[in-house]
Amino acid sequence: MTALNRAFIEAFRRRAAEPSPQPTEDLDVHDAVDDAPSIALPAIEEPPTPTWQWPPITDQLLRDAAQGFERLAAEIQTPAAGKSPITVAFAGPRRGTGTTSVLLTLARCLSNRGTRPLLLLESNVAQPALDQCLTNPAPQPAAAAEVVDLAGVEIISVDEQGLALANLSGLFDAATPGTVRERLQKFFSGIKDRFPVTVIDAGVVTGAIADDALWTVPAVDVAILVDQTAQDADERNRAVKFLEQHAGQFLGVIETCVPRTARQSDAVRLTG
Repeated sequence: MTALNRAFIEAFRRRAAEPSPQPTEDLDVHDAVDDAPSIALPAIEEPPTPTWQWPPITDQLLRDAAQGFERLAAEIQTPAAGKSPITVAFAGPRRGTGTTSVLLTLARCLSNRGTRPLLLLESNVAQPALDQCLTNPAPQPAAAAEVVDLAGVEIISVDEQGLALANLSGLFDAATPGTVRERLQKFFSGIKDRFPVTVIDAGVVTGAIADDALWTVPAVDVAILVDQTAQDADERNRAVKFLEQHAGQFLGVIETCVPRTARQSDAVRLTG
């Protein structure tokens, strides 16, 4: 569906090349503290910790591929504006294609366009990536504005404007009544009453439905594949065929690396 600008891959390379902070040496300061005179310090009020912050990669992608993301967001917003809730799943044929970063960038674009409430849903429970890509993780339930338990899945509000985060791992809690499929059906039925748009990180699709419970029910309205340019065509084709069969609509492929001659205006476009 799209070809994301070379800056996308370069951003990942820069992030990977950044040196890790070195651990500081432990210092024994007890003796010095014992000998020091007592000083009364004024109380300092700590600033509140922000509940949400979009990861830096979304800044770069929105800057370099803004038109493409805006077009995609507008297409997704259309049914939601007509009061028809929509679930959009992003998946990749393998790990490392940039699925989560593309998903978060689109979610940020939707949020900027006033799509609220908006749910970010982690479906890749075996190797979750959504939380890891957030520079400021979701708050603990006690500090959240609202926590809703739906079929064993906690939906956590992460800001006051209606942005929420959930992980499907709760579906596999043996203490929750019903089968996993029944819980999944109940969950998606419930979120459609609460969220006009749900954006799902579906992880890797291998072509086998048993690999991910998400696809055992007709829950995904729109599916998008995220892949790198010039990769294994057979692998991509298997993933495309799977999404065509198990989603209401397969929208296309987002390619996360393009030739140097590609124009920035082509950074996000439908392909395939």
